[in-house]
Amino acid sequence: MAVTAVVAVVKGPAVLREAGERARAAERPFEPGECFRGDGDGLERSEQVPCTEPHRMEVFSSFAMDDREYPGKEALFAMTTMLCRRAQSAYVLDWMTIPRETRTGMLLPSQDMWRRSDRTVVCHFAHPRPRQGSIAKDTSEYQPEQSAYLTAERTTARTQAEWPVQEPSRAPDQYRQFAASLAKALRAESAQLDATHWSDGPQRELPILKAELEAHAQQADRVVLADSTQLLTEIDKLHDYAPTGLRFRAALSLPTAQQDNP
Repeated sequence: MAVTAVVAVVKGPAVLREAGERARAAERPFEPGECFRGDGDGLERSEQVPCTEPHRMEVFSSFAMDDREYPGKEALFAMTTMLCRRAQSAYVLDWMTIPRETRTGMLLPSQDMWRRSDRTVVCHFAHPRPRQGSIAKDTSEYQPEQSAYLTAERTTARTQAEWPVQEPSRAPDQYRQFAASLAKALRAESAQLDATHWSDGPQRELPILKAELEAHAQQADRVVLADSTQLLTEIDKLHDYAPTGLRFRAALSLPTAQQDNP
């Protein structure tokens, strides 16, 4: 039985749009960077193809859960959602290169598979139309200043991947802890950018970016300090916070918005 959910993140696309139980035992491990034709048969039954050929699915992580007892669908969903978020943050250096319409999801082991020690989880992208080329890029594919910015931004992106899965009413302290970590990461990103030598264009935009990062960090601070009557409001404001650095990105000739799939 499939489970569908939308999971909120602060920066970037929703890291998880769909989750479903795997249909059958894994015949071989899925590897990050593998692409599949995805002609309506689902990832498990789809033909693997080189990512340079038209495909609808791309695996960005695959891993086996540990030997604990089956935790139940809800708990397994929460655990694996966080792991897939982290994996996506590691796989894609610049989240704005993920096409706007691309869905991200995962396949989970069923309880029966778990009992048979088949505990493989697969995290993948799913495109609405066939595309060519992998989403993955590393620092070697960017200019030095672009790479320096994306590396600094990744400090924050990795923290944002820890956005709690549970509703705030069920885990208020998790949200406060997350917000404290996010505020720290945003200020660390600002310090890293400040310590980097930039050419004239990005340097002119740096004070604006630093002010945006500090404003974002201050909103995270408000979540930490909010009492129970204000917590949900402050979390909503944090979730809806606009992406920072768009002018700085433009000065570096980096995308300033997610594009549609080609």
